[in-house]
Amino acid sequence: MKNFLNFTIVVFIAGLAHYGCQSKKEIMTPTNLANIILKSVFDKDSTLFLDRLFNKERSLQTLKLGQLSDYVIEQETALVNNESEMKIYRDSMSFQYRELVRKFDSIGLKPFVFDTVDFNNYFNGKRPFYRLAVDGWIYHGQDTFVLKIRDAILLVDGWNLGSVELVRPDNSLKFIRNKDLRDSLEKIQNLEAEKRKTDTTHVQ
Repeated sequence: MKNFLNFTIVVFIAGLAHYGCQSKKEIMTPTNLANIILKSVFDKDSTLFLDRLFNKERSLQTLKLGQLSDYVIEQETALVNNESEMKIYRDSMSFQYRELVRKFDSIGLKPFVFDTVDFNNYFNGKRPFYRLAVDGWIYHGQDTFVLKIRDAILLVDGWNLGSVELVRPDNSLKFIRNKDLRDSLEKIQNLEAEKRKTDTTHVQ
């Protein structure tokens, strides 16, 4: 009886651990989304990328859960039922995927994952879904690149892709990287320390 009880406890704990891992795995954070894209590119597995596309099923499930007006539901349903519009979207995303693979191959990046990404989560009133903009910064030798995800939509199973591209950073990017912010603060603190040191010297 005691052995059976011990066995039951072990199975119960193992079950909880498994459930916890599964639940954690299912949370589609911005970093997880970016890493799925990286994996799809490095593994040349387009199914991983295309699985993150906005589609009819996900949209309709989201509409059922959301407290949206009848007009919005009608408009969104009409969009996802429009085969020609959805085909344009899928073709566009397939092209973006091929471009990503081409750019990564041309740069010669080795497989890696993001520890974290810069992101902005916002609400779009025109299409009332939460949206996501992500910047994943990539350092390669003396070069810097940014994996940009724009207009990802929060549907029932997490973030689904809007547009994705790999670019060199420029002034149009809104995000301040944590590293840049830390470096700037450190520089200011060093200048202030030098100023205090100079002022103290003058007083003496």
